[in-house]
Amino acid sequence: LKVDHRRIKLAEPVRALGKYEVEVKLRADVVANLKFWVVGKENN
Repeated sequence: LKVDHRRIKLAEPVRALGKYEVEVKLRADVVANLKFWVVGKENN
């Protein structure tokens, strides 16, 4: 699924590791809540 970045409503920029939830406006009458995690890179 590709979403135009202008349709994603961030309260503030993502600058740290952690859990986040954002609102994505898919259409005029359709809004989705997206949850995502920002994690550190594992060194193998």
